[in-house]
Amino acid sequence: MKIVYLNTYKVSGDEQRFKFLIEFVKHEDPDVLGLSELDGWDNDNWRLKHSFQLSTGLKYAEVGLSEQSNHHIALFSKYPLKNTVIYNKNFYCAALKSNVNFNNMNVDIILVHLSYKDEDARLAELNTIFTSGVKQNPTIFMGDLNSLYQKDSYNETELLLDMKNLRIKKFGVETIRYDVTNYLMKLGFEDTLNTSPKNFRHSVPTNFNKDTSHFTKLRLDYIFVNKSLINLLETSEIIKNPLTEQLSDHYPVSAEFSV
Repeated sequence: MKIVYLNTYKVSGDEQRFKFLIEFVKHEDPDVLGLSELDGWDNDNWRLKHSFQLSTGLKYAEVGLSEQSNHHIALFSKYPLKNTVIYNKNFYCAALKSNVNFNNMNVDIILVHLSYKDEDARLAELNTIFTSGVKQNPTIFMGDLNSLYQKDSYNETELLLDMKNLRIKKFGVETIRYDVTNYLMKLGFEDTLNTSPKNFRHSVPTNFNKDTSHFTKLRLDYIFVNKSLINLLETSEIIKNPLTEQLSDHYPVSAEFSV
């Protein structure tokens, strides 16, 4: 079972990058793909979505429409997506939860693009998603969290100084906040990338980067899983190559499981 996530940075307005996206997905051949910032994909009766599915062979899809930003999200799959729940009320972007059956294992997949504003806004969105807690069945939580992970061991003094000079407050003001990723770990989720301080891997910026908040190497994109899946994890990576340098302002992330 191969899972891939990518923040596409408004790819609908760029024909060349849309072709890059299709090329990338066909090469990676994921079973389930999560995409965010699908601004404009709902135009012309979802023309881009249908074109994308036809080109990639990902015949099943569920869309989370953003009510505030047009930063829509979508889950694409080779297998039927069932029992989908959309979260967009009081979300800056959106989130969705769906279920996929892999070799008789039912896996819940949660796709998010959390608020860019601050950690409090992101925590409020998480509380909405997990209002009933977390079930014990296998669960994947992935997306652009717009948040940092404490185990990535940032130089907080330098990071705070850079943020102050750039007037960026999204990661904290007096201290760096890791509330979102700490919240997920308290729920029993584990980071598939398992980054160590000696092997820090960033998901922004790419060579294409257009976002001033990607002012240094940061990891904002993640695939977390609960204990039902962590022992089945085979590989996880942030995909960096000449194609992904120009595909988006974020690098894609992937995880493969022996399911």
